[in-house]
Amino acid sequence: MKNPIHLTEEQIEILYRAQKLDSLLTVTERRVARFATLGHANKEIAIMLSISPKTVGRHIESITNKARRVYGSHASFRNLTVPELHAYYFLID
Repeated sequence: MKNPIHLTEEQIEILYRAQKLDSLLTVTERRVARFATLGHANKEIAIMLSISPKTVGRHIESITNKARRVYGSHASFRNLTVPELHAYYFLID
């Protein structure tokens, strides 16, 4: 049976990097990242996870630091990492 998903080499590389980043995240960081990829603001994420917005901010900072290890020093969580993680989470769910 043929694979119904046809990905370019660039798309495969994006998913590989997102998978690599996801493997570095803690359980809570992964939850924060998933909500962020859906477009939720820190305050909304805090309410959904029953943590403070400041704690969400710390998790975002930690995710960003880990993203820089995977993507390089230019990585930013909201602008680069979120779209790639969103694609990855969409495919694995």
